[in-house]
Amino acid sequence: MKDKVLSIISKYNMLPAGSSVLVALSGGADSMALLYIMLELKDTIGINRIEAAHFNHMIRGGEADRDEEFVKKLCKDLGVKFHAMRADVPGISAQTGEGHEECGRRLRYEFFEKCAPSEFKIATAHNLNDNAETMLINLIRGTGLKGLCGIPAVRGRIIRPLLSCSRMEIEEYCREKNISYVTDSTNLEEIYIRNKIRRHILPTLQEINESALQNIYAASQHNRLDEEFLENECRRVSAGIKKENPYGLSGGISISQLKTVQAALLTRFLKSEVKEECGIELSQRAAYTLSDIISTGAGRADIGRGYTASVRKGRLYIENYTEREVKSVNIDLCKGDFCYEGINIRIIDAKEIDNCKNVNKKFLNCLLDYDKINPNLILRQRKEGDKITLARRNVTKSLKKLFNEANIPPRLRSSVPVLAEDNGKVVWVAGFGADKSAIVDRSTKRVVVIELPTRENI
Repeated sequence: MKDKVLSIISKYNMLPAGSSVLVALSGGADSMALLYIMLELKDTIGINRIEAAHFNHMIRGGEADRDEEFVKKLCKDLGVKFHAMRADVPGISAQTGEGHEECGRRLRYEFFEKCAPSEFKIATAHNLNDNAETMLINLIRGTGLKGLCGIPAVRGRIIRPLLSCSRMEIEEYCREKNISYVTDSTNLEEIYIRNKIRRHILPTLQEINESALQNIYAASQHNRLDEEFLENECRRVSAGIKKENPYGLSGGISISQLKTVQAALLTRFLKSEVKEECGIELSQRAAYTLSDIISTGAGRADIGRGYTASVRKGRLYIENYTEREVKSVNIDLCKGDFCYEGINIRIIDAKEIDNCKNVNKKFLNCLLDYDKINPNLILRQRKEGDKITLARRNVTKSLKKLFNEANIPPRLRSSVPVLAEDNGKVVWVAGFGADKSAIVDRSTKRVVVIELPTRENI
């Protein structure tokens, strides 16, 4: 096993000479073997310092406390600096809506990052079995290629020196070195998908082919190379699309241009853009739905978290207008910046936005010239008779007509923020921009910046 660990450390340059490492230490066979082999190889590969960190999820009661005391005593005996943290994962996950495993993983890695100085690498004990389990879980959930790339050997400063070793090899190493370890009783509970795969599926695969784990690992490496190539191609395609469609998905992207993109790259582009503009992970199913809309050049679909995709006049739009009504609130800009329910209105010097000339056009949609408007404003929803003259269209239209043209459903129109002067004149509408009379130009000295809680209107 020692040779395998040295080989993968060298292949991925995990621990350059003089590196320090924080070992994620649960107390199980895998992490115990990792700590001992790091200590064994310390002088060979020139490790400067080795420390250990233990995260208590507070799920298994007394057993979890036993594990913490076990690794704490071990580190004291070995002279290894020890870090520990306890967190009520069940309680926190109930508040956040995360599953126990997802919540625990997030908190665990946040803890590791916090207690490891910046020059440290963080070593986790993921192995061949973990890699195969992860790939199979993703496979039965209907993953794309990315989910079949397995566990990366290196991710940022996270390293996995045992990734090419099987659990059997790790347990054999513990026996040879007389290394004690604890067993997590939840690993035997078959209420977890991973445990069912660990106890039943992997042994069956190894009966069929004794090299199953190694072959699955090799497949993950091939997939990772393909994934990197496709991601690079996606970035190239994305740059071209963004150049021609600077407003992005909220401003509409040409359907004819999207139709020229190869299917595999199109779904990647859509996922990337939706995450960047809307902050949500687009499911594979939703990505395929968007692809179908693009293919037919018509339609509308919900893609999750309140976002809707639609095709209007040959362009694909993704927008989000919640059903929460905008309540009227008075604003006096003479008193300075304003904040209300996630909507921030700031006053800045025009020089801060490059003289209002070379900034992102979506950002320009949320700017007003302070000196062209009455500082006594009202933030509210649309009223009957409201109208606006958009500079880029140079035509006056009622908000009702604008919303109709934008296919905003009537039930959602009261959630679109509107800024009006106290005399009723509309100076700005979220998603459409400023009235012609209030736009910034080269003479602008002070700028009113409107920041909304969702990114599609920026």
